[in-house]
Amino acid sequence: MQFESKQRRVFWMNAALGLVPDTVISLLLSYALSGGVVGFFAVLVGIQMLYFVIWLKKSIWTWTIFKLNGRKHLISNLIDYLRTNKFPEPEDYEKSAEGYFSSVLSNEDQSIDVRLKASASLAELNFLTKSGQVQHFIRLTMAYEEALESYKKSFPRAI
Repeated sequence: MQFESKQRRVFWMNAALGLVPDTVISLLLSYALSGGVVGFFAVLVGIQMLYFVIWLKKSIWTWTIFKLNGRKHLISNLIDYLRTNKFPEPEDYEKSAEGYFSSVLSNEDQSIDVRLKASASLAELNFLTKSGQVQHFIRLTMAYEEALESYKKSFPRAI
């Protein structure tokens, strides 16, 4: 069971704990450079700005790689995964990749093996969102959606 209030408390606790090393570094540099309170806050803000620049560079780079080649490669691997594990044909309308795997998981006509694999795929997507890897979740979801579209086209059409 998940409680929003508990998640909020954990988020703020982790944020506070994450500031401990930055605070120590800021205190040490401020003391070493005789910066006082203004120096302390300048170093603390500077460290946060450095983290942001590193995050921005990493985000731009991973999205660029994803767009250039990673997307096609990931989609190909996901189609192979769906085909190899004999996932059922997706419906004409699916709410999302998570919705598809949820429907496979709840379909008692499917084999246990397929349902377990659907559960694992759902767990992977949920883990990414819960662990804060939102950009990776978005890329994986986009690839899953295209893979499911291509996978659906591989089934014979009813006339």
